[in-house]
Amino acid sequence: MLKIGVLIKSVLDTEARVSSENGSLKVISGKLICNPFDEFAIEEAVRIKEKIGANITAISLNSNGREDELRYAMAMGADTSILIKTDKDIISPLKKAKIIGQVIKDQKFDLIISGREAIDDNFSATSLILSEILGYNHVSEVIEEKIEGNKIIVKRILEEAEETYEMQLPALITVRKGINNPRYPTLPNVMKSKRMPLNRVEVKSDGDDILVHYEDKPQKSGAKILDGKYDEIADKLISIMKNEFHVI
Repeated sequence: MLKIGVLIKSVLDTEARVSSENGSLKVISGKLICNPFDEFAIEEAVRIKEKIGANITAISLNSNGREDELRYAMAMGADTSILIKTDKDIISPLKKAKIIGQVIKDQKFDLIISGREAIDDNFSATSLILSEILGYNHVSEVIEEKIEGNKIIVKRILEEAEETYEMQLPALITVRKGINNPRYPTLPNVMKSKRMPLNRVEVKSDGDDILVHYEDKPQKSGAKILDGKYDEIADKLISIMKNEFHVI
C-alpha cells in the first residue's frame, strides 16, 4: 500500500495582533491554526487514499508539544501522526528539514505532500530542502496530480505557463490553493481522532539557528495640508520635497 507523509505546521491566524518587545515577537491576541496551505496537502492525501488506497501519516514539528493540528489531520482522514518536539523554537528551514529527515527517514514514504508555504514566515523552503536530504524527486506549486504505478504526474502553474512533470516515486510535492477544496471533519471523526495513535519524538536542537530581530513598523506621519495660492503651494511643496524628503 502507498505510504504518504503530510507535513503540517501550526501558525497564527491572519487576524492575530503582534508587536515587538526587545527585538522579540510578542503576540497580543490571536490563536494557532493549521497552516491553510497544509490543509490542501491533507485533503489531497486523503483523496489519493480514497481513490487508490494509502496509509497517511501527518507530521508536525514544534517546541510546545501542540497536537491540535495533527488531531485535525487525522479527523480529516490521516491514519496516524508523528509529533516531533524540539527543546527550543527553530526558525531555520535547513535545521527543520534535517530534524524531520532524521526522524522520518526509516518510514520509507512513497510520497510526501506539504503546502507551498507557511503563512507566518513564507520561507517555502523546508519541504524542498527535505526532499534533497531524503533524495526524493520533487516539484513545487502543484495544482494537479495523478499516480500511475510507481510514478506520479503533476501539473504546476507559473505566471504565464503550465508545466507537467512525470517522476518516479518516492517523491515530494508542495501544493497550492486550487488543487482541491479541503473538507470539514465530521464530529464523529473529530471524536475518533482524539483516540487515534500519535507518536511523539523528542529531539534536541544543536548548533546555531537564524537570529531574527523584530521591530514595529514605524508609524506614518500625518498628511500635511498646504494652504495659499497655487504658486505659494508649489513653492512650499518644492521646499518640502527638497529639504524633508531630499528627492530633488
